[in-house]
Amino acid sequence: MSDTKVSSLTDKTSLLSTDTFYIVDPTSLTPSRKLTLSNLIKNLGPIQPFTPPIDANFSWRNQGGASVVTGDYGITMIIPSTSNIHSREIVAPSTPYTITAGFTYATTTPSGGGSIFGLGWANNAAGSYALLEVQQLFNAQAILTSSKWTSGSVFSAHYLTNDFYFRGPIVWMQASDDGANRIVRFSADGVNFITYHSVARTDFLTPDRVVWAGNASSASNALLNLVSWKQT
Repeated sequence: MSDTKVSSLTDKTSLLSTDTFYIVDPTSLTPSRKLTLSNLIKNLGPIQPFTPPIDANFSWRNQGGASVVTGDYGITMIIPSTSNIHSREIVAPSTPYTITAGFTYATTTPSGGGSIFGLGWANNAAGSYALLEVQQLFNAQAILTSSKWTSGSVFSAHYLTNDFYFRGPIVWMQASDDGANRIVRFSADGVNFITYHSVARTDFLTPDRVVWAGNASSASNALLNLVSWKQT
């Protein structure tokens, strides 16, 4: 976008961090200043690493009664109260690649129940999943798991399980395939990631889809919001 006066911007104007625009200061001897958007944001607060997701890039796997709504907040998957996994997917890029995603999630969970959301892979023909999941337990605690699902309705096993402590509304995850291994990571800020689990890329499944997924177990409907999706 070329240099633009602030007065000409609308709420739908697409801006890059390097775009410049004018700030008018009538009290100054210099009537206006030209700033980049990045410099302005640095004076307002931290720069958040959001990449808005595009719903048209995804297709359904195990849609069932799930649906999505979209807006400036991202893509919200409305998940019915079943134990089945519902997911949105893309065809896996050529290796090596990394997908970085940010999520918010809300549901209620009855005693003895549990629900999950996460990022990972699927095999199109077999219908199997390998996911980095946050699982909400009945006592409002959460665990972080690297898990295997034979299908959207059949759980296989956990690769790894740990208690998971997080603060703030957004959970950041990464899924990487370097051509030899599948690697999943988590983060508090969307920039600095900790490796949680790594396994040979064809262990349990050969990944040809990348998915974001969730279920609502036996709880009421769940809301899984994808706020950011970036491929590198």
